Amino acid sequence: MTRRAARSNSDVPRYIMKIRNESTFSPRGLVRHVERGLDWINPVDLKGISFIRLMDDLPKPTDWSPHWHKDLKKRYLYINGLYVGTYMHEPAHINLYVRSFGQ
Repeated sequence: MTRRAARSNSDVPRYIMKIRNESTFSPRGLVRHVERGLDWINPVDLKGISFIRLMDDLPKPTDWSPHWHKDLKKRYLYINGLYVGTYMHEPAHINLYVRSFGQ
């Protein structure tokens, strides 16, 4: 799905942001809520981000996970999103963990 920003007087979209809904838990209107949230963000702040990925939860930590990731579980902390920079063949993007959004 492609997201076009709020339109200006010239009726030309300011940016295009793809939203990939990979969540198995998808409350009604989830993608639309994310789209509305994007309308509040200055397009300059989204420059270089290729897409937003909607996922159920942050993947469970493994032996190769960074220390902060392992520490979240020990301290009963949760994050709702994460910026992922360019890595190998995948462009920079934002992961939103949406399981808690419907609760």
